[in-house]
Amino acid sequence: MKLILLTFALLITEVLYCATPDMSDTIEKDFRNAFPKAEQVKWYKTDLMYEVVFINDQVSCRMRFLLNGTIDRTIRYYTEEHLPPFILSKIKRKFAGKKVYGVTEDTSEDGVTYYIVLEDEDHWLHIQSDAIGNTIITNQYKKNRNVK
Repeated sequence: MKLILLTFALLITEVLYCATPDMSDTIEKDFRNAFPKAEQVKWYKTDLMYEVVFINDQVSCRMRFLLNGTIDRTIRYYTEEHLPPFILSKIKRKFAGKKVYGVTEDTSEDGVTYYIVLEDEDHWLHIQSDAIGNTIITNQYKKNRNVK
């Protein structure tokens, strides 16, 4: 009798396990629905999260999902033309004479932060901006023109 109960319990456990959808399938399906034109899609999984790296509308993107399927963070890498006009105009005014070299946009529950690299002929300037254009300088480097 114990053997029959044990076998029945194992069978029920296996059926329930197989009937539970794999969260990675759900996340991938939701991703494909949200980004049908995504290119060069690559998925990664760790013990803590799923991550997808892809190109969307010529912008490099990275999305991180918790194992339960909740989006944790998105990171986008782009150039000046994708920066919101409000932010760009504030930066151009405050840092006149500097050109936007690249932007890293980091979005999480804490909000949106822009990490922007500016340059002129002699310097690299790393700044950080919030969603309303408040900026701080995080690093400044002198370009070495003697490197061959």
